[in-house]
Amino acid sequence: MQGKITISRVQCSHEDDYICIQVVDESSGTRFVEVKLTPETLANALTGMAMQECEFKTRDLNRIGLKRETKTEGVQRPKISRNYESAKTEIANLLSPFEVDGWVATRDDAYNNHRWTAGDKVSVGFTRYVDAT
Repeated sequence: MQGKITISRVQCSHEDDYICIQVVDESSGTRFVEVKLTPETLANALTGMAMQECEFKTRDLNRIGLKRETKTEGVQRPKISRNYESAKTEIANLLSPFEVDGWVATRDDAYNNHRWTAGDKVSVGFTRYVDAT
């Protein structure tokens, strides 16, 4: 598998500075591991001191090796309600006919007036992950 790695120095006002290492699976675009360690620990690891302590998080491991597909659909623009639960239900109902075959909507698009198109439509992005073969 192919991927990308990013090593960043994070400077904070609320905690000590740290190094963040992120690994991304190229085919799915998924950032699936993030490692946090001190600059001293990174220096030790780079100069041959094995088994250094670190913190790490993993996410979306089920996407590794899959291919990410995206599309955009014009969806009926919702009547935005001041009642969050009511608006959430209406948007779910408007998006559900498009969420088939693994497609998942970016729900925030439906609320975003910058994505409104001609007529009563809103441009909503959809994503799915399929076998890379």
